[in-house]
Amino acid sequence: MGGASAGAPSLAGVVALLEQKIGAFQGLLNFNLYKLAAAQNAANCDSSNQTDPTQVSNCIFYDTTAGNNNVPGLAGSDAAAGFDLASGLGSINAAQLVQQWATAPKLRSKTKLGANAKVIQHGSGLPIQVVVSPVNGGGAPSGDFSLSTSTGTSLLGGTLNNGRFNGPIPIVVDVRGDAQAPQRIYQRVQGMQDVASVRKPQFNKKKSVAIVFVTPRSAPQ
Repeated sequence: MGGASAGAPSLAGVVALLEQKIGAFQGLLNFNLYKLAAAQNAANCDSSNQTDPTQVSNCIFYDTTAGNNNVPGLAGSDAAAGFDLASGLGSINAAQLVQQWATAPKLRSKTKLGANAKVIQHGSGLPIQVVVSPVNGGGAPSGDFSLSTSTGTSLLGGTLNNGRFNGPIPIVVDVRGDAQAPQRIYQRVQGMQDVASVRKPQFNKKKSVAIVFVTPRSAPQ
């Protein structure tokens, strides 16, 4: 056994130890992993220099800098200093990862969700405003967001633009009793001044519900 079949459960075990110590779910690990790797002394953590297994080290990652992951009949990638496709960040010192995890804290942010409309007509779009900002200091967070129900089901997601959401906004249309409703809404929204683009109606398998995605020219206000 090798590759992801060995690496994935091994890392899952390491993360279980990490969350057991911290006492909380850690979510996406990439931010901390790359920040911790960038902070350590690359020369001291080169695995080619780690020849004494009894020597104590504070390295979190032992950087694999030699060799490749070729297999018979298929060329892979070569290992190199730093991140590489052959070995990633290198092998993990689980004890040091758990011990030093808190040295790469995530920057806290706050999210504001708003909608100006108090009453909407069934089948109409509901413009919403999503604003993500840092709790302390300046800057505009980037990345994606997701709006989820209390059961964890995602209803809507999007990409932040300068800390704000700029569509697309889904218009959910109940098709039962009016098969032409999605097309009428699609044509009506196309003519609106503040609309950048509109996707054609997308139907579910039963043809009972359609969604029209609308992207505004600026973040909803």
